[in-house]
Amino acid sequence: MGQRETVLDISGLHSSYGMIKAIKDINIHVDKGELVSLLGANGAGKSTLLKSIIGMVHIESGSVKYQGEELVGRKSHEIIPMGISIVRRGARYSPMPRLWKTWPSAPTQGPQTRRWTRKS
Repeated sequence: MGQRETVLDISGLHSSYGMIKAIKDINIHVDKGELVSLLGANGAGKSTLLKSIIGMVHIESGSVKYQGEELVGRKSHEIIPMGISIVRRGARYSPMPRLWKTWPSAPTQGPQTRRWTRKS
């Protein structure tokens, strides 16, 4: 077998919200083609880990590499164009739930695409 391509490599990650140590010593390795799920109870650090990856939470130490590029120290606006982002799911996050029910699909081209694309 050939060598696998690493997509995401997190090692020794420690993140905090000010004085609160949110996640400690996280290690995750994901190769191209792998499907990974992040499971845990409320408050276990799932969202904090994802926010740490995209630069929204302070990383105290450790490494986050995406396709070989170090993300620690980069700003969110530099990371997101690389293809990593967080999309919250659930009706309670929809700003206009009635609109989603009546509007069959959103624009798929133009400047509004990023905010309004919806696939049926």
